[in-house]
This record gives sequence, C-alpha cells and structure tokens, in this order.
Amino acid sequence: MKKKLTILLIVLAVCCVFFTACKTDGKPPQQPFESSVTIVIQGEKVIVSYEADLSGGNFNSSSTVLDVLIYLKDTAGLTYSGGGSGSTFFLNSIGHLNPGTGEFVAVMTSVENDFSREDWATPFEYKGVLLKSGKSSIGELSIAADAIILFTLSTW
Repeated sequence: MKKKLTILLIVLAVCCVFFTACKTDGKPPQQPFESSVTIVIQGEKVIVSYEADLSGGNFNSSSTVLDVLIYLKDTAGLTYSGGGSGSTFFLNSIGHLNPGTGEFVAVMTSVENDFSREDWATPFEYKGVLLKSGKSSIGELSIAADAIILFTLSTW
C-alpha cells in the first residue's frame, strides 16, 4: 500500500510540475525588435527627427510610442509633456510643438493597425511611407519595425 501511495504522489508531483511549466497567460511571447522607429516632429518651419534603435532588448512587441518617447527623453534629450498614464497618456506638447488656443498635437503613424477609423488629418507620405491619423493616446499606439510616427499641430 505504501508503495502505491508513493508512486501516486510521485505521479502527482510530476503532473504539477509539468502543468505549471506549461502555464501561459494566453498571450504570445514578447519578441524583441531588431529594427528602429523614426519619430518626426513637424512644425510650421522646422522638422526634427529622432531615430530610436529598437534592438538591444529595450523594446518588444507590447511596447508603445510612449515607451519610445520615454527612451528618447532619456537618451536623446527629447522633451514632451502630457497627461494621463499608460494607455491613456495624451500629449500636451512635444519638442518645439507647443499648441496655442484651438490647437492640439496630432499624431500620424505608418502602423496600419493603429490608423484611426476617422481621418482627422489628410494622409500624406513622408520619405515614401504613407502616414495616417493614429489613435489619440500615444500609450495605445504600437510600434513596428521601421515605423514612422509624426507629430504636428492641428486645429479643433
């Protein structure tokens, strides 16, 4: 009887270890990027661009534009201000763009999954890449290899 109980306990222990090791949260593993994202700040007379290297483990498939801005703030001196946190973060200003009365910081993206359902601004090309209005919160905007994210002023 003790031998059967011992075997049963060993089998249960092995099953527990197996099922614990196989546990997932239903999400695919986060893959690191091996590319870059270009952040462009387009004012009336000045265009400034930043290149964020996505390799090196700083970014993965769940990273957002906000993560890239934080990285550029720490590594390249990019300045911005905004409100909210995480997926609800909205920009008040970025770089040399400081909206006046009736203006706001608009975001354009080359990442198709993040195109706004409504075009708040006319789509255009930047260096041969189509950019369209993106979701309003930069904490919701995803990044992709070789993506271009452009910030500009727009009016209400």
